[in-house]
Amino acid sequence: MERFNKIWTSALLTLLAGISLGLFLLLKNPTTIGMIAYVVVFMAMMAATFILNIIAHEGGHCIGGLLSGYRFESFRVFSIMIVKQNGKLLRKKFHLAGTGGQCLMAPPQPFRPDFPYRLYNLAGGLTNLLIAIAALLLCVPVIFASGTLDWLLLILLPLFVSGVYCGVTNLVPMTIDGICNDGWNLRHLDKDPVSRRIFWLLLEMMARINRGAQFRDMPEEWFYEQGDGTPDDGNSLQTSETPDYGNSFQCGLGVFRFNYLLDTGKFTQAAALADQILAAGKRVPQLYRYELLCESIFLELIGEGRLDKVEKLYTPELQRYVKATDSYPHRQRLHYAMAMLYFHDEEAAAKALAKFQEACKSYPNMGEILSEWELMGLVDCKLAEIKAL
Repeated sequence: MERFNKIWTSALLTLLAGISLGLFLLLKNPTTIGMIAYVVVFMAMMAATFILNIIAHEGGHCIGGLLSGYRFESFRVFSIMIVKQNGKLLRKKFHLAGTGGQCLMAPPQPFRPDFPYRLYNLAGGLTNLLIAIAALLLCVPVIFASGTLDWLLLILLPLFVSGVYCGVTNLVPMTIDGICNDGWNLRHLDKDPVSRRIFWLLLEMMARINRGAQFRDMPEEWFYEQGDGTPDDGNSLQTSETPDYGNSFQCGLGVFRFNYLLDTGKFTQAAALADQILAAGKRVPQLYRYELLCESIFLELIGEGRLDKVEKLYTPELQRYVKATDSYPHRQRLHYAMAMLYFHDEEAAAKALAKFQEACKSYPNMGEILSEWELMGLVDCKLAEIKAL
């Protein structure tokens, strides 16, 4: 299904851009050199208006969230991120593979089964469509302006194309590369009270991590949800029903449960949970699958240290993901562990440590940074343990 989604979204973009560019060239009837120049300018404006629509999309989510009682936490376009910490707006650096931006907001307090979620999810895509409609309406007087304002079409037509594309591909429910869009989120939130509860929890936990809390600081029962959407009593490390790890919300909570176990030092249980989630195979959203594989390697290195298992997990596919997420502190933690405990390369370990320290300076989530330093220390402890044998 994801392959089909990639095909039809690519076809939509090609069709819209082709028709718009064809209309412009028909109106101008340029020479060959002029045609090439117009095509180059058109493509450049497509790139520029896509950036504009990404900003508008996330701004729409922000406005929709504020109108629904959410609190602003962060705003990201590509890797540039503005976060609110200690009452100040700070510039940080973070990129999530497969996304152009993200507006993170803390949900209304306290949780209610009917808490507002529709406007927050819809506002981004609707903003893109409103921009597209406005651009299309402005094209009409420009076309009939006797050619004096034709240059404006090189702005308005790409703005229309990028607006329609961003709006449609975010509002039509689908997943691409394991990333669920706003339409997918809304469809599942509308029909499933468990998903609504988990959605609220995920937003709240991410907001707290952003402000400096660690997973261990949060109520344990948040990480264990019963099938009816009410929190468990927290006494058991198993949910009352087997989670559907093909569902992005349930898998997201499972990954946060893994982070909680990791942060509380329950490494054996964390490793078992990672294996349980990964057993669902490619039904697990790609981002979560890759992250759990990285953490499974780390736990193996600081645990039993079975190098054959590490080699089996560290596939070329995973190595490409590791390289793409090299700016994360936890990725440099993995590099450090691999250098110290797998390759036994002190020079590579020193480089990973330096990159880790640099990554922590620009990483947005203060709570994660505290935990990452503690996990880095476990690598040194494991090395000392090996040397003492």
